[in-house]
Amino acid sequence: QVASYKDKKEADAVRAKLVAKGVAAYLVESKLQDKGVWYRIRVGRHLSRQEAQQLAGKVGSGATVVAE
Repeated sequence: QVASYKDKKEADAVRAKLVAKGVAAYLVESKLQDKGVWYRIRVGRHLSRQEAQQLAGKVGSGATVVAE
């Protein structure tokens, strides 16, 4: 997971920047009981933990490896 935003437009803008850099980024809508809807930007699918950590390092600070 690269980032998480409350505002969908902001999340879409960040996703678009990553896509423009050649990163296959996508949005996940998460409904949190006490915080409402958040839009999470994620990259990479079906990666090993090592592959995910390498990708997180390339994407930038703040990227976190999470299992789906």
